[in-house]
Amino acid sequence: WTQNCLRAGRIRKMRVPRAFLFLALVTSLTSTAYAQVSCDINRAIELNPCKADEGKELTADEKDTCCKGIFNNNIGLVSGGTWTTSNTDRFASSGCFCIKDIMNEDIAFFNAVLDIAKTCGASYGNINTIDCDSTVTTSCTSGFKSTDCNGVTIGTGGSDTVSNGFVGKSQAAIKAEVAARPPSNVPPAPTARPAATKGAKKIQVDIRLKDATGFLGDSTAAKAKRTELETNLAKALCNCASPPFKVKLVAVSKGSTIVTAEVQPAEGSSEISAADVTTINSRTDAGLGSSPSMTAYGNLTATVPAPAPPGQAPAPVRDAKKIALPKGLNTPPAKLPAAVTGIPRTGIDGSSYEGGFEIDNSKYLESLAGQMLPGIVMAVLLFVIMILMLLVYLVSTLCGLTFCKCCNGAYKPRRFSKKDLKINKVVCLVFCAITAAGAFAVFAETPPLLENTKDLTGAMAGTISELSANVTAIADAMEAAAADPTLAIGDIASTTKTMKDAMASVDKTVQDAQDQIEEYVDMSGLYVTIAAGIMFGITFIVFALGFVGFWRLLIFFTIILSIMMIIGWIVWGLLSLLTVFVDDLCWAMNDYLRDRYNSDLSDFIPCMDPKVAVSTMNVARDQVASGIAAVNDQLEEYSGGESGNPYLKYLCYNYAKVPLKDLCNKKTIYHDQAYSTFVCQAEDQKKLTEKADMTSYDSTIQDLIMFPDAFCPYPTNFYSVALGNFSKPASDGGLGQLRCPFKGYSDELMTQANEFSMGQCYTMKQLPSDVFDAKASTAEKAQLVLDVMPKIESLLQCELVATAFSRMVGPCEGMATALTSLYAGFLLVAMGYFLLWASTLVLISRLQYYRSYCVDADKY
Repeated sequence: WTQNCLRAGRIRKMRVPRAFLFLALVTSLTSTAYAQVSCDINRAIELNPCKADEGKELTADEKDTCCKGIFNNNIGLVSGGTWTTSNTDRFASSGCFCIKDIMNEDIAFFNAVLDIAKTCGASYGNINTIDCDSTVTTSCTSGFKSTDCNGVTIGTGGSDTVSNGFVGKSQAAIKAEVAARPPSNVPPAPTARPAATKGAKKIQVDIRLKDATGFLGDSTAAKAKRTELETNLAKALCNCASPPFKVKLVAVSKGSTIVTAEVQPAEGSSEISAADVTTINSRTDAGLGSSPSMTAYGNLTATVPAPAPPGQAPAPVRDAKKIALPKGLNTPPAKLPAAVTGIPRTGIDGSSYEGGFEIDNSKYLESLAGQMLPGIVMAVLLFVIMILMLLVYLVSTLCGLTFCKCCNGAYKPRRFSKKDLKINKVVCLVFCAITAAGAFAVFAETPPLLENTKDLTGAMAGTISELSANVTAIADAMEAAAADPTLAIGDIASTTKTMKDAMASVDKTVQDAQDQIEEYVDMSGLYVTIAAGIMFGITFIVFALGFVGFWRLLIFFTIILSIMMIIGWIVWGLLSLLTVFVDDLCWAMNDYLRDRYNSDLSDFIPCMDPKVAVSTMNVARDQVASGIAAVNDQLEEYSGGESGNPYLKYLCYNYAKVPLKDLCNKKTIYHDQAYSTFVCQAEDQKKLTEKADMTSYDSTIQDLIMFPDAFCPYPTNFYSVALGNFSKPASDGGLGQLRCPFKGYSDELMTQANEFSMGQCYTMKQLPSDVFDAKASTAEKAQLVLDVMPKIESLLQCELVATAFSRMVGPCEGMATALTSLYAGFLLVAMGYFLLWASTLVLISRLQYYRSYCVDADKY
């Protein structure tokens, strides 16, 4: 036959036998089996079911789907821009396992596919239809059609070709190629709302203009753009040139531009008709971006929030109002009540004090000094009297020795009887009892005073420790979040280190002081007990000596009594001051809890500097917003956007981005938030100085960007997934179903894209597993910051200061009660000493001149 062929080759115009033509046709069909096949992204989709999650095996059902993908299923292909499902070529049977560039993209996956193909069984197909290259993987063993890809030419040379239309494409090219396929994993469209049967006073529409900016600020251009948007939006909502209603923008924020608009009745109308409500709902659900008046704004999403029950118009969710700042921010603080001692609040200069608890006010300090004045004056008078008595005694004695003995009678008693002497002793006993009662009061009230002092300082130290722990938790969360590049806002490390170092220093100082205070308090308790014993002891000894008549020894102890008497009056004066001060402090704490904005303590113990507090809060909120934006960008890149997934759910943006002027000077939907009140209060009191130096300053609009809490879903109903739910399955409100089992990058830094895996994930509208996991980590770190936000809020609202005062008020009032009792006790002691001292002087003179001046000394 060969010879005949050779001869035939020499004979021109020789007719070819029909058998040869048939054989040639068969050979031609066999050799060109791959001629039109391109191993591109469209073809690789059939292998997607063969990928198991990392560390897991395919289930029986998953393996069944995989085997059908290898051998049986007709897949849809895009050829020349036309979508068709009639193509019967398989990735495996078309020679695509012979392309090394594709195989080496994910050799572990292809090994698994080849191993599965061996076990699928004849009901699916036979591996003898599959070519694979054993130089790429040892999984290509005997049984395959060819293990050296004999007869398969890779590229465009030869008669049998399989082209590689996959590897080498950019990520953008892969995305564009996949865009021609019908979308996968697409959530269903929301159920169409029934026609409204009732009108509405107004309707709220939430809009996100992704590609449009320039609406913020008070410039003429920004105002004109907002007015134009109101007009165009009204036309789009009615699908007409002359809207029967009007639109007003009630909130505009960054992101790129997020708008909350109100549809309001036209002038002269009281409500929007039911027909117009139906039109507004249907036009919003259909997508306003396609409306002629809105196309200029580019990518646009819009929803009407909070659909009402069937047949009813949705009521406005939020009304814009001016932020109501606390009343009387600049009014004078309340005045102190009368002093607990009953002594007028009079200064040393005699002026009366009628102000508040202003310990940095010299007039208040002078009024405190005035409280101790009676005790000091009494001590000074007694001291002067003693000096004068001593001088009189010395002068009379000297006169008696040198001039006349009659001078010696200066301190001699008048004549008295034994009964008078007994009465004198009984009077001393009564005064001794008064002093003892005072000493007992001091002894009894000292322990409560000391315990309440410990409780007071303990409450203060505990609050400082709690504050330190909160600041550390905030700093740690912000540091952890800043480890993610998408969450790094400014110099977080320096800021948090300063915060933690400062609080650690304060905490250590306070705790050391607390330990010292407790040590001193314990020592004071011992000393006061000893002092009370001494006070009573001296009194008892003086009485006992007078009772038995040891007048010479009584003189010595009277001198000691004189010294103790002066000290007693001084201590009583100091206690007057301390008692009034502590009682004033308790009153000031209660006044702070009642109205901290007008309390003297708000100046004396200020919270964190408002500018620092606002800056810290904004950095933390910006971190969360940046993390959410980074995750949403990846969701839109792989699963949503313009590639055919209009109903994809995204993470809700927890915070809006609003200019400070809009938040504080205009009506706002964020009017009832503690954050907004604090920020605007700081602005009202001119605490936010040098705004251009703050991190959130926007130089375009020349204003600070604030971050009030958004109302999820935000900015539209499609942004409804909670940050912490990102990686959870759809059944738990998450987006776990969008995790593609393939890794999109070949390196940990995710700079080298894996074209095969990218194509798989783009086709399935899923995030590559490494991208998904990275964004899950971002969401987790952003959640850390979100979790400490209440702690940051508590710092902003001075809740810890209020908590500290609420904890300290009880011990403080206990201290004030104990000090009031001590004040009364020392008054008894001082008065008892004075009366006993005066009675003792009489008793000494009578005992000393008993025989000379007692009229009935000889009688029994």
